[in-house]
Amino acid sequence: MNEKLESEEIILNKREIAFQRIEIETLAAELMIAKKELLFQNEEKQKRADELMIANKELIFQNS
Repeated sequence: MNEKLESEEIILNKREIAFQRIEIETLAAELMIAKKELLFQNEEKQKRADELMIANKELIFQNS
């Protein structure tokens, strides 16, 4: 009887571990997507900053 309970507990633990692995893999995938999105946004912001610097230099030139 005791062995049966232990083996059932082992099976339940294995299922829980498998579920947790899936959760971890899902979270890791979501983090990768978020990281790519942040990199894209940073690149777009940098492009905009570069454009603003050029526009600012042009305004300085026109004012002088």
